[in-house]
Amino acid sequence: MNPVIIRKILGRLQTTSIVETKAGVGGSTLSKKAEDISLLDIYKAVSCEEEGERSVFNFHANPNAKCPVGSKIHSVLDEPLSRVQNAMEKELGKISVAELMKGI
Repeated sequence: MNPVIIRKILGRLQTTSIVETKAGVGGSTLSKKAEDISLLDIYKAVSCEEEGERSVFNFHANPNAKCPVGSKIHSVLDEPLSRVQNAMEKELGKISVAELMKGI
């Protein structure tokens, strides 16, 4: 993976107090117990920060009102995709980093 992307992700995790990063050989470590960090915490820390929203389904913010598809896309998809997003976040909140570490 690209080191720039890794640094960006680590920066977001550090900003949200999930990891601590030390310069030099120190590297990064969790700043909380693994049991206290959920996948939802991580998802919120690293996703869609630039757009101001956290959604797997961010798409075309300003569709063409004259387009037969674009004029209807949000009225058709926003509500069902919001339900899916909420369900995904609920499930992510149930899974801790500690649970994942058991599989390593």
